[in-house]
Amino acid sequence: MELIKEIFNEIKKHEKIIILRHKLPDGDAYGFQFGLKRIINLNWPDKIVKISGLPNPRLDYIGTEFDEIKDSEFAESLVIVGDTANTARIDDERWSLGKKVIKIDHHPNREPFGDLIYVRDDFCAASEILADMIRSENLKIDAEAAKIIFHGIVTDSGRFLVRFPKPRTFELAGWLLQQGFNLEALHHDLYERPIEEVRFTSYVYDNFKTSPNGVAHIYLPKEKLKEFKLSAFRAAYDYSTLLADIQNVPVWVIFAQLEDGTIRAELRSSGITINHVAEQNGGGGHKTSCGIQFKDVTLMDVVIDQLDQTLAKEKNGN
Repeated sequence: MELIKEIFNEIKKHEKIIILRHKLPDGDAYGFQFGLKRIINLNWPDKIVKISGLPNPRLDYIGTEFDEIKDSEFAESLVIVGDTANTARIDDERWSLGKKVIKIDHHPNREPFGDLIYVRDDFCAASEILADMIRSENLKIDAEAAKIIFHGIVTDSGRFLVRFPKPRTFELAGWLLQQGFNLEALHHDLYERPIEEVRFTSYVYDNFKTSPNGVAHIYLPKEKLKEFKLSAFRAAYDYSTLLADIQNVPVWVIFAQLEDGTIRAELRSSGITINHVAEQNGGGGHKTSCGIQFKDVTLMDVVIDQLDQTLAKEKNGN
């Protein structure tokens, strides 16, 4: 594809490259950021590649080396922003200072930004896009880069269960596995949990509620999260599939309160489009997997009601 070639040509042309991603990074954000950095270092070792953003300690097994970047460095660098739908979510406000900016993403392109835009919302992860780009251009890849990118695909696709993975997704995952990383070790890092989190899952199952039409929901105040030694982001995002696969409950939402009182909401569904609810309330995301962040606690009831109405229309064939 010509646009992929154009992106790599820009990488070849620039001596300095800065790779950014979204705030509150997940496995896919890390997969894109650390994965692309390693790929560039492997194929063009003369490049100076830096990454920025607040770290997620839960993902230290993927990468910990973030760079201190001066404002002046942005003006000299190609800036690549991955896995980020809109500018407000970019985890470095200096992104626009870049000599040239490239957006690579798999969310709906509601807010185009940058000089080059490569958005594929038919991919379940930005890491999947990256794997496809690497393979299509026959670039060098090693086991470590493959592990990082594979991890991004697995986490953002919910172990290939959500966001409609395609045959291509499994082909790319298989290709990455062929690079020889230790899948068992990665699985251990990804799924090992402290005992408090095991007890947390029991609490969620014992305390969630359902709306009249079958929307499962639970609110986790910060005091309750402290009992389980969980951050709001981890509780809402990393455990967003806890309420999946319940009979007659095709839509679910987890609300988790941050330390400053802000509420993080993660909305999920089994095949039903719900991102309009997130967008109506200041959030966004994929059709069946999206999020919102807000201060007003009364908005929780609004979101639940809108999801319930959506489900009612779905049941009635509207």
